[in-house]
Amino acid sequence: MAKYFRERFDDISDYAELCGQGEVLQLQPGQLQIDLRVLEFDDLVVSLEQSSHQLSVAPQADVGLHRVSLPSLGANQQEGAPRLWNGQQLPNHLMLSEDHWDGLYVNTPHQFDLELTLSPELAHKAGITGEDGNALNLGHLAVKHMSYELFELMMRHLKSSQVNSALYREIIALVQKVASKAQQESAQLKQHRRLALVQKALAHLNQTQANGEYLTAKQLSDAMATTQRTLQRAFDDILKTSPYYYLMMARLNLARQMLRQGRGNVTEVGAQLGFASSSAFITHYRKFFGETPSQTLKQNR
Repeated sequence: MAKYFRERFDDISDYAELCGQGEVLQLQPGQLQIDLRVLEFDDLVVSLEQSSHQLSVAPQADVGLHRVSLPSLGANQQEGAPRLWNGQQLPNHLMLSEDHWDGLYVNTPHQFDLELTLSPELAHKAGITGEDGNALNLGHLAVKHMSYELFELMMRHLKSSQVNSALYREIIALVQKVASKAQQESAQLKQHRRLALVQKALAHLNQTQANGEYLTAKQLSDAMATTQRTLQRAFDDILKTSPYYYLMMARLNLARQMLRQGRGNVTEVGAQLGFASSSAFITHYRKFFGETPSQTLKQNR
């Protein structure tokens, strides 16, 4: 049975919950808008999303499913900027296929990101897993054009309201066609040497924040038994931001979520998140989101 839906988000917690993502953080200041379109079949999901701001996403593992990340499209449906996965720019001829996603993805704003989620049986039939059932990372020039073909295919059927088995067959045929031309590429995806440090730092941050503690960049580097410079380079490589800015953004993202959920007034939320004063909290919040905490609070009453 086929189903299509489209959702728009201005709250990353709502987006993360619907998409089954793990940690999601807005990395750029401003009012966030995410446009998500999803095609669902029994053993296949196609998602097309566009975000107004850069996001850091740590996807949850899809147990028993295979996820395929395709090259992104620019806003005019031309070739997009390379996707950043675990600190590496993925070449635009590469189809990244995983049965578990362990790491961090950073998007490029205002471009279309396409992903497929398939059952193991369909993944094998489509040619994106080997005989042993393990996912293959496939590279070929045809992959560069696959995103455009898939986008056009989706838009054509959605325009005519034909979300049916014919669309399903066309999508699978397109994946099979490209996979049959492609060659396995694993060298492109060697783990970035600084990824482990960033993942360890983020895990520590999550734990300390759960305990109501909010660290400085110096405290975080000390906890990681490394220098601030080394931690800075690791964050720059993997997340394209500094530890200080990431720490501030994490607190502000959480503050926005708390205000929207009515978990305290402006003074209470600022104090709970370790801001030295309400005025400091309001200044940082307005600079990042383009509105005051009071305005966010009023919108959700």
